[in-house]
This record gives sequence, C-alpha cells and structure tokens, in this order.
Amino acid sequence: MAQPNNSSHSTTVAFIIGVILIQLLVACGGGGGNSGNEPPPPPPPLSACGAAVEGATCKTIEVESIGERHFYLYQPANQQGTLPLLILLHGAPGTPRTINSFIDGVNFAEENGYLLAIPVGEGDFAWSSQVTANSAISKDSLFVSAIINDLVTNHQGDSDNVYITGFSAGGFMIYQLACEIPEQITAAMAISGQFRGEQQACDAAAPTKIHHVHGTNDPDVPLNGRQDGIASVSDTLAIWEAVNNCDSTTTISAEFVITSDGKTATTRRYDNCASALEYTQVALGEHDENYDLVVLHQMMIDFFRND
Repeated sequence: MAQPNNSSHSTTVAFIIGVILIQLLVACGGGGGNSGNEPPPPPPPLSACGAAVEGATCKTIEVESIGERHFYLYQPANQQGTLPLLILLHGAPGTPRTINSFIDGVNFAEENGYLLAIPVGEGDFAWSSQVTANSAISKDSLFVSAIINDLVTNHQGDSDNVYITGFSAGGFMIYQLACEIPEQITAAMAISGQFRGEQQACDAAAPTKIHHVHGTNDPDVPLNGRQDGIASVSDTLAIWEAVNNCDSTTTISAEFVITSDGKTATTRRYDNCASALEYTQVALGEHDENYDLVVLHQMMIDFFRND
C-alpha cells in the first residue's frame, strides 16, 4: 500500500495560504499605502481668477465700498520704465482665459510693450454694464478704475496711456466706462457689444476715443440691438458722435480682409472729432468671429497710438 506524500501535501497547503495572504494584502492596499476604498486626494483649488492665463499672475484688489475683486496681470519680460496699459474685458459667459485667447492678449502685450490686466467678471451676466439714471458709478466701473490706479501706482503703468478692449458683454462695459470714467480712458475698442441701458442717462464728463467693431450677421447682439436695453450700433455711435463733438460727415476706408476665412470689412471714420470715433463693419460677420490677429492687432495699435 502506497504511503501519502506529505511533502506534496505541505506544498499545496503553503500555496493556498500564500494566495489568501496576497488577496488580503491587495484588499488592504498593499499593507502600507492608502486603502483602495479611500477617495483620491482633492484636486488643487482654482485660483480666485479661475482658469489660468499662461504667463499671467492672479491679483486681488480691494475696491472701495465693493470689497475684494480679482484680475490677471501680465508684465512684459523686459519691462523698463512706465508702460501703456491694456485692459481686456471678457464676454458673458466668459473668463479671462477666453478673452485672452480671442485677442491673443498676452502675446500682444509682450510684443508691443503693454502692461496687461484682465479683470474677472461676476455673476451670470459678468458685468454691471447697464447705464441707468442712478447717479452712482457702477461697481464694475469702480473695479476698472481701481485696477488702473493699482497698475499706475504699483506696476509702473502710464496713466496717460490707458487702453481698453471688450468683447460682447465686455463691449457693453466699454460704453458704461465711457459714460462714467472717461477721464481715465485714453481709447477703447468694443467688439460685438454696444451701449446698454438708458441712452439719456449717459452724462459723460469728457469725450472718449472709441472704435466699434461689429459683424452684419451677428445673431447674439444684432446691429439693430435687442429689446433688453441693448441699443443699435447706429444709436450707440450717435451718442458718441455728440459726446465727441464730431461732424456729421464720415470718411470710409477701402475694403480689407479682417478674418481668417477671408471676410472683409470697411472702417468709417467720423470727421473732425474732439476724440476719434470709428466703426469697422464686418460683412457677413458673426458674433464670435475668427479675426485675423495680425490685422486686429494692427488695428488696435493704430487706433490706440494715433491722435
């Protein structure tokens, strides 16, 4: 009669025990790490400015009677002495990152020597851009004014060269600023966004150099305005034709290509203004156009820097 193989039996038992131990270790996360049942660590919090703008720094500023607000600041790498200021105002919905991408703001500032600020709007509509008969300056005009003062005081900004570009709801904001703090603005460009509010309530203390850019096929903010207080482009320009003391005559440029897909535009310049007033109309242009950035940047430089 054959005898049982004790060695083989022991090996089998050891193997089974080993498998059980391995399973227990795996279930416990390897014995020394986090348990597989524990949640992963939370992601790092977003900055107060939201999604990052490459190369820019999130800044917090205290606005009198308003509280803390935030903006991105970009300073050219080789800044020497005072620099002109460029402020970009995003749309709604929108963020500093979206307006920076739309304008290519950081590259524009680096290549042309501007101190760049991109404020963060609040709420669903982003900006308190509606001009009303209330004599108080809006919270967002106070915010932009505080940014200008901060850049001049703390970052070698030039108070005599303050330029603002706004898109869509940021364009609405351009016109509120021109009504409420024109003395702080050297020139402004509004893209796809016109005056919003009560036209008779705009009591501008000084003219403002303004360039409006708009597409004829804009479905979101049409040339003819909207019923929710957004004026037509023609009514918007009429306000600043009077404020800037322009003649009723205009000069129209030759047609030029303004978008990456070949859409063309013309620029209408109002004659003999105390501060320049211009309107670039994009034939068949939509709300959020793919502008040729070389052309758009040159338009900004020419308008900002020319008297």
